[in-house]
Amino acid sequence: MGFVACLRGFVPWIVTGVVSGFVDWRWGAVSGVVSGLLLLLQDRRRGVDLDALILEAGTIVTSS
Repeated sequence: MGFVACLRGFVPWIVTGVVSGFVDWRWGAVSGVVSGLLLLLQDRRRGVDLDALILEAGTIVTSS
C-alpha cells in the first residue's frame, strides 16, 4: 500500500473541509459522504472485500 492509497482514505475529510469552507457545513457533510461512497464503490468494483474496507466504511459513517 503506497502513499497515494493512504491519502485516498482522507479524501472524504478533505472534501468535507473544502466544501464546508466555501458553502455550508451541511453541504460539506453531504459531499463528504458522497465522495466516501463513490470511493467505496470503486474499491468494491476492483474486487476488494468488505472486511478490508472497514475503515472506509467507518469514515463514511463518521463524516455524516
